[in-house]
Amino acid sequence: MLNRALSWMFAAIVYVCPMHPDVVSDAPGFCPKCHMKLDPKPQVADVRAPTTAEEWRWA
Repeated sequence: MLNRALSWMFAAIVYVCPMHPDVVSDAPGFCPKCHMKLDPKPQVADVRAPTTAEEWRWA
């Protein structure tokens, strides 16, 4: 239930190079520019939280 309730908060996790923020991937790996490990960054979903009981039922 908790995972379902929190699923609206995070759309996905993207991986970003700490030295080159323009290098973004949807999978873990290494930066092609500097070969550093990409760091996971949660992407906040661009949706509002359910506020009514009806919205929670369908969330």
